[in-house]
Amino acid sequence: MGNSRRPGRGGGGQGNNNNNNRARSKPPLTHFLCIPLINEQSIYQLQSSLAEFKSLIPLVPPSGPAAGHAPDAPLVPYGALRPLGTLHFTLGVMSLTSQERLDETLSFFRSLDLASIMQEVEEEAKSKDESDAQGPLSIDLVSLHAIPRTRAATVLHASPLDTSGRLYPFCVKLRDRFMEAGFMHRDMVKAKPRNKAVPGESSRDNEGSDENGDQGEEEEDASVSTTSPVNPIVPEFKPRPLLLHATIANTIYLGKRKQASQQGGKGQRGKDKSLVKFDATELLERFAGSRYKQHSAGSKDVKGQGG
Repeated sequence: MGNSRRPGRGGGGQGNNNNNNRARSKPPLTHFLCIPLINEQSIYQLQSSLAEFKSLIPLVPPSGPAAGHAPDAPLVPYGALRPLGTLHFTLGVMSLTSQERLDETLSFFRSLDLASIMQEVEEEAKSKDESDAQGPLSIDLVSLHAIPRTRAATVLHASPLDTSGRLYPFCVKLRDRFMEAGFMHRDMVKAKPRNKAVPGESSRDNEGSDENGDQGEEEEDASVSTTSPVNPIVPEFKPRPLLLHATIANTIYLGKRKQASQQGGKGQRGKDKSLVKFDATELLERFAGSRYKQHSAGSKDVKGQGG
């Protein structure tokens, strides 16, 4: 597990009061559960790959008042690149605001038999005729993706490729155990309607009824009468699908910069703060299909240690 400590994202102004009040009503997210990607086999491979990536970041002319006067700068500021030792797959976030709660979570984590969970996954993979469903788990980090948009990116990440089909179900099972024990934030999303309502049956998805700060509004949407002739389809909620990815760069670690406001008018200070954004089109095209092989843990070398 790790501490979830990032630069603040708060903003000022009366227009943000409602958002700030709502944010204060949610428990702060203090820790996260992750799968570290650095071990004795992967460290040199990933170190070489990240160094190559950094060397291929193009230099671009500065924008704004500095244009024409300052030297070209890297498209992705080097300060946004994540250190080698921080590479990981995040499984979920937690709010552990007291030492007692943290100790409870660590005790629960140490009680888990991770090797047994991997064995469950391997048995399921065998039943689905997955190839290479035994032995050490070896994955590749492939391609490059941008968040939130290619032409205004703040995050670059690589995706895992696991030909044995074990990594994703293992991570989901581990995440679900933390959710079921009440330690992990349960981020719920609407599922596609599946079943028509049957009179006398409950229309609520009780599995998603634990406290998560924003859960109340979602459950209000879900409380549709089963006898209503208007909408016979009962909406359900499920945990948000797990998106495994390794963050390569994130401009949140650069802090926010001031930008000249494009809209004048009363009540505006003329400046705004936003995350550094960049056009990742060239980088995504250059690294499309790129593959960086790295070794991860298998059923025999999974250990109950935090990362």
